[in-house]
This record gives sequence, C-alpha cells and structure tokens, in this order.
Amino acid sequence: MKYKIQTVLLILSALIMHRSAYSVENLLFKGSLIDMAECTINNDQRIDIDFGPRLGISQIDGVNYRQAINYQINCLPGTTTPDMAINITANAMTNDNTAIQTDKTGLGIRLLQNGMPMNLNQALVFTSGNPPVLEAVPVTSDANLLTEGAFLAVATIQVEYQ
Repeated sequence: MKYKIQTVLLILSALIMHRSAYSVENLLFKGSLIDMAECTINNDQRIDIDFGPRLGISQIDGVNYRQAINYQINCLPGTTTPDMAINITANAMTNDNTAIQTDKTGLGIRLLQNGMPMNLNQALVFTSGNPPVLEAVPVTSDANLLTEGAFLAVATIQVEYQ
C-alpha cells in the first residue's frame, strides 16, 4: 500500500511540474516614464505685477487697475501631456478665496482666469499649449479700512501634469 501511495504522489508531482513547465506568459506591463521637472514657468524668473504709485483708494472696485499676468510655460519636447493644471497658492482674503491678502488691511489682489474669478489654492485644468489668460485686479473688503501707502502680496504659481 505504501508503494502505491508513493507511486501516485510521484505521478501527480510529475503532472504538475509538466503542466507548469509549459506555461505561456499572458500578462504584460508597460508604460512611459517622464521627468516632472521638464517644464518651467517664466524661465524660473519671478513675475512682477506693478500697479503703480497712484491707486486711488476710492477707485478700487475690482475692475479698475486690472493688469495682465504675463507668463510662459516652457516644456522640453516630448514631456507634455494633453492635460495640465495650474495652481496659484497664496493666503486668501478672509471672505474671498479668489483674492490674495496683501500686507495692507482690507486690500487684496483678485486673480482672474479668462476674465472670471479664479479660486486660490485649487488646480485649474487646461489643455497643454493653451494656458489660461490670467489677470490681477485690486479689491477691497472695506474701503474704510484702506490707508495710504505701499502694499505687497505674494503667491506661488505651479504647473502640474494631469
């Protein structure tokens, strides 16, 4: 009986090994690697928006003093994808997530994309080669809070692959 069990086990082992020896590869993995640092904004230079020295406190209304944000996205050939996203990160005004808080109480800089208010700290998807038109315009939460003097606001602009 012991001999028969050993023979059966030997035959089963041979069949299992025989079957696995002839397996065919039917699972394939492939893809493309890209270096995410292949694009720059404005050739890694700061973008300065100067509203000038003569902004009238009573004239700040979210329309007057609008400035274009001129920027360029430069990517090495072969590194772009059909969809990209732009994100502007900054401290928003208390009641307006489309305006960057300045160092002047009550004064913000609203960002516009294609003429519409753009939410800060949120990615905006666009088609590669067709970035959104960006503008900046001074706004106030309360004109009574504004005082004369210079002001400053800062933000970070990033472009990401989608």
